[in-house]
Amino acid sequence: MITLLLALMQTPAPAPIARVEVTPATPEVTVGQTLQLSARAVDASGQPVPGARIQWYGGGEGDVDSTGVVTGGYQGYIQVTAAASVAGMPRPAFGFARVRVLPGGPVRVALPALPGPLLVGSRLTLSATAYSAENDRRDDPVAWTSSNSRVAQVTSDGRLRAVAPGRATLTGRAGTASATLAVQVIPAALSRLEVEPGSSEARTGDVIRFRAAGRSATGRE
Repeated sequence: MITLLLALMQTPAPAPIARVEVTPATPEVTVGQTLQLSARAVDASGQPVPGARIQWYGGGEGDVDSTGVVTGGYQGYIQVTAAASVAGMPRPAFGFARVRVLPGGPVRVALPALPGPLLVGSRLTLSATAYSAENDRRDDPVAWTSSNSRVAQVTSDGRLRAVAPGRATLTGRAGTASATLAVQVIPAALSRLEVEPGSSEARTGDVIRFRAAGRSATGRE
């Protein structure tokens, strides 16, 4: 009996704080903006621990102050730690949050360069990228429009078709940011393209040169 009593007396008391809960669970903040995080210390039964003191620490692409306010610095993530303790507790308990820092809104759209005038009937797929004021690349979809669909037609996702000779202006827009692209469409003078090899026979390692010739509807090269 004495041995049992001594064992019970030596069993350490359960820690007053079982875990630290940080909310929101999936936090996000925009570059230059702030977000208030909250934390609470709970015991093994899930009840708040009275008098628990919370201290905040952070590292990564931003800062966190002593009250849990996070400020987004650069696109990426901020690792936040909430340390909770009460008087007489030998070591604090920790809760964690991974704050995603999103780029600011789009202020610039970078458009592709066209190779030159387009022949009637040409088809291209255009791509464009939106950037924030901090020059962070964004994932915003760029919507396309044409000033003259009788010359150049374009779908909202950038599929371009040269319809008839003339000029048109294409606009790529993401949010409030936009940019324009001038397009010239010229007549297609070619009716067919002929490709001929320099030789009809070859051995492994031989180099064969090909000749390509474009011809008009009358057969003129």
